[in-house]
Amino acid sequence: MELNFFTSKGEVGGNQILLQHDEERIWLDFGLSFKKAARYINPILEGRQLPKMHLDELAKMQVTPPSQYYEAGMRILVSHAHVDHYGALLAPLEHDIKVEIYAPEDTLRLLKARMEISNAGSLLEKAELVQLQPYTKKSVSDYEIVPIPVDHSIDASYSYLMFLPDGQSLYYSGDYRFDLISAEKTLETIRKFTEKPDVVISELTGVASRNPLKEQDMRPAMSKVAQKYNGFATIFSTPSYTRRMEAIRHTFKDRTLVVDSSYAYLLYVANKSKLINGVFVSEKKRVFTKWERELEKSFTFVGESELRQKQNNYAIVLNPYHKLKLDFDFTPNSFSILSLTEPFDEEGFIHSSRLEAFLLQHRRIPIYHIHASGHAEAFDIARFIEELKPSKVFLIHSQSPETIHGLLPKMRNLNTPDYGESVA
Repeated sequence: MELNFFTSKGEVGGNQILLQHDEERIWLDFGLSFKKAARYINPILEGRQLPKMHLDELAKMQVTPPSQYYEAGMRILVSHAHVDHYGALLAPLEHDIKVEIYAPEDTLRLLKARMEISNAGSLLEKAELVQLQPYTKKSVSDYEIVPIPVDHSIDASYSYLMFLPDGQSLYYSGDYRFDLISAEKTLETIRKFTEKPDVVISELTGVASRNPLKEQDMRPAMSKVAQKYNGFATIFSTPSYTRRMEAIRHTFKDRTLVVDSSYAYLLYVANKSKLINGVFVSEKKRVFTKWERELEKSFTFVGESELRQKQNNYAIVLNPYHKLKLDFDFTPNSFSILSLTEPFDEEGFIHSSRLEAFLLQHRRIPIYHIHASGHAEAFDIARFIEELKPSKVFLIHSQSPETIHGLLPKMRNLNTPDYGESVA
């Protein structure tokens, strides 16, 4: 087994890990590093696209690996449809490199929808999409792969248990937490296939200061706030996560709930359309995309004039990375809920601060942060790894991966690889 890491130490996201055995290669995610890509990409959530650049230019900036690692074709396991786990796929697809993407059907469906929203859907048509079944072994070249569902801040999130021809096994966590799927449940699933994996590659995002709320706390926390106000309610929330949308729907069950069009399409694809009453579309918009036209069949479109006249009757869920199109004064006793992932870098902190300043100073409304992290705490990850008893551990997707050493002082073979590092 040889592992090549193309994700930088101390960086959250941009997962690109190449597993090799003999001549067979398979990638564990192929994500876009926001920190590296921010040099030339406008930082918006939907539509983070790599411009068509020469592969050697992208490699020089460490946005993608050197092309010799994938120009002959690539197989990719996608853990979930967050851009930092799939966004670099645009590079090989733009350059007509053969790409096979492996994931369960719900992940592939969500990946396709998010790429359609970012105007990259036609690129994905160049790839071969291969469905995997959760909890079921599938042979992919020389590997046997088992997708294991994990709890994260997006639907259709999976970890992967992998078996090599030489008998070795590897567990790749993707991004995970233990709010709704416990560590015990995941351990139980892994042990149905192996007593212990030889190698574990785990994220370790949750080492920074964090909100103690769990996903189970979202409904009561939101409802407690909403009961105080009868004005206009604006919610900025995580897309592609229906569990959070269910909490919002419950909180505002007595109001008409409308959402940003991109969010509506993701709910539509996930067969969760009943959670909302309508789709917000700017009245200045003249041209609709193909996927927006598809929404017209199932939803009522709502514009600014309707919201302005009946603010007390509405709650609206918006994309925090899109320009706010509500160009009217909010009625007294209005408020906003920010239910967003914690910022992991300077760019995220600046954007979050600007959004808060806009709402406080220009809309003159109070703001409530009500969010549960999509990542497990470092302590819980340490206990999980301790129970797995692997021979080697690689910690990635973390600003401070060394933190794990203080939580697992007796465990040897804890590794924090840097960009370009190869481990046999």
